[in-house]
Amino acid sequence: MELEDYKKQIQHRFDAYGKKSVKYALRDIYRRFARQSEREISLPEDSANILAAVDDYFAEERQFEALGFNITVKNELLAEALKLLPERQREIIMRYYYLGMSDREISETGDEPRSTVNRQRKTALKNLKQIMEDLRNEE
Repeated sequence: MELEDYKKQIQHRFDAYGKKSVKYALRDIYRRFARQSEREISLPEDSANILAAVDDYFAEERQFEALGFNITVKNELLAEALKLLPERQREIIMRYYYLGMSDREISETGDEPRSTVNRQRKTALKNLKQIMEDLRNEE
């Protein structure tokens, strides 16, 4: 065997060894990823908010009072709109939506007919919606 043929044979063996090494290394990597993916749990994309903790110590909060209870409103736009409502309408909204009172219960505490409270609540909601739209448009 000539020296040139011997060098080519060694070169081919080395190439074959390198190709096999890469092939088996890739196979091991794919197997490792497959085992890892079997053990992992995939979460929905919107689950980041569930897993996160948000400190809201310094968030804008407004306090309103209804029947001696302090009610905290964290939404700045809603709090500003509630502040701009007439006091009686704000009181009815607070009692109905935050304290869970019915129109009848509100009417009993205010000595008004239930129908009047119902009408005032609906008017208050319309006013609240209009005020919030106006505040949103100002920004």
